[in-house]
Amino acid sequence: MSEQEDKNGVNIHINGSIHGSALIGDFTNNKGNLNSNNQIYIGTNGENQFSKEEELKKLINEFKRLIEMNQEILPIDKKDTIELIDVNQQFIETGQPKESVIKLLIRQLGVLKDKLCEDLPLLTNISSIIQILGMFLQR
Repeated sequence: MSEQEDKNGVNIHINGSIHGSALIGDFTNNKGNLNSNNQIYIGTNGENQFSKEEELKKLINEFKRLIEMNQEILPIDKKDTIELIDVNQQFIETGQPKESVIKLLIRQLGVLKDKLCEDLPLLTNISSIIQILGMFLQR
């Protein structure tokens, strides 16, 4: 990774991949905050070149796989969270996301995060889902 200062700010060139959080863009207006385990391409104009719907779908599929393997979470909590995710995903896929359902899911995922101790892949996945769900909330 290399970093250089120019008249427009700091340019960072990364060879390879980023795992975890990356902050990119104009932070005076809270733009450009990304958090994902997946590959995301950033265009030269600072706009995200990915579909939040497609990214969410990938993260949800990964979530379902990871939560089934997890032994810390009770089966009823797994079932309830997956049902809530499925309902939320249906609303988003029809182009009519429901803010109340998104907020409920974000709260439920937060409760799950609090119950997890050592499952870093699931914790990271939940954080990424919460961040993308936030993009669907009206500001």
